[in-house]
Amino acid sequence: MAYITTKQVEVLISKLAPSEDHAYLASEWANLTYGGLDAKQSSVLWKHVEGGIYVILHSKADADKQGLSNMADEYLSRHQWLRTEEIDWMLCNAIVYAETKATLNVFLPMWMQADSAWKYAALAFKAIFFCLMWALWLALAIVLYEHGLLWAIFFLILTATYQTIAFAKRKKRAELISSMLSAYEMIATPNTSWGEFFRSLVEAKNLGAVWPAVVFRIAETRSKY
Repeated sequence: MAYITTKQVEVLISKLAPSEDHAYLASEWANLTYGGLDAKQSSVLWKHVEGGIYVILHSKADADKQGLSNMADEYLSRHQWLRTEEIDWMLCNAIVYAETKATLNVFLPMWMQADSAWKYAALAFKAIFFCLMWALWLALAIVLYEHGLLWAIFFLILTATYQTIAFAKRKKRAELISSMLSAYEMIATPNTSWGEFFRSLVEAKNLGAVWPAVVFRIAETRSKY
C-alpha cells in the first residue's frame, strides 16, 4: 500500500497518544501538505506519486519541505510515543518527494516542465533556437578562417572545451536526478527496506542532493529495528 489514510492515523494516535495530544499529527499534517487527490479520496493523507520524472513535475501533490522537516524534528524529539513505521514512511516519502520535485524544477529544461499543451511548442522553440545557434557558430567559424587558420583552430578548441564542460555538468545533473528518483522509489511503500533507503539517501547526497537531516535520522533509526 503506497498511501496512508486519515482513519489509519486517527487509529494510531488514539492507541498511542496522550489524550491532550490526539489531534497533533493530523492537524499539523493538514497544514503542511496537499495530496493532490480528488474528493472521493479525501481521506487519503498522503499517497506515493508514481510515474517518473514527468508525473512528479506535474503532480498536484504538494508538501512544505521545511515545515515537514520541522514537524519531523518535533515528532522525533517530543513525540516518541507516536512513532510508527507508517508515520515514519509518511514523513520521509513527503519530504523526499518535495526535495526531488524542487530539484527537477531547478535543473530540468523548460520544455520538459511545460504543461502538455505547451510541451511541443516549447520543444519546437528549443529545436529552432538550437539550429540558429549552430548556424551562427558556423558563420563565425568561416569568418575566423578567412582571417587566418590559427583563429579558426583557436575557435574550435574553445568550442570543444566549452562543450566538454557543459557535457560534464549535464551528466552530473542527470546522475543526481536519477539518484534522487531512485531514493524516492525506494520509499514507495511503508514496508520498505529502510537500510536500502538510507543507503540510497547517502548515494544521492554524495552526488549533490540536499536532504533534510531528519530524513537520515528516521531512516537510520528505523533500519535498526
